[in-house]
Amino acid sequence: MPRSINAEVNVILTFDGKEQMFYDAPLVITLPIEDKDAFEVEMVRQILLPVPNDGLQDLVKISTCYSGEASEGGKPLALFDDAEANQAIDHMTRHNGKYYFQPDQRDDYEQRLVDELGIASRTRDFA
Repeated sequence: MPRSINAEVNVILTFDGKEQMFYDAPLVITLPIEDKDAFEVEMVRQILLPVPNDGLQDLVKISTCYSGEASEGGKPLALFDDAEANQAIDHMTRHNGKYYFQPDQRDDYEQRLVDELGIASRTRDFA
């Protein structure tokens, strides 16, 4: 049976040639999660909702921080009382909660975010 958990994430967006943007974004985590990669795309979509899509065309990096009292090396140990929700957050923080969108820095997953979310079309290479 599907269930939802409300969460919050602190977000820092870094842009090519513009000031950084800082904000808190609400998340709704719907369980069970059958595809963690598709789940992550949906979570990033929710994280970016406060910013108009045109403003995301120069996006260089997304940095996220999920609230939690206990942590190890800056990574939350248990944000929720639900093991599946914690596994999903662990999946999203596997790269320290950062996504890089310069074309010469992207991996296949970040390219998937660019393609599916229509972001970072004007972002230049890092070098």
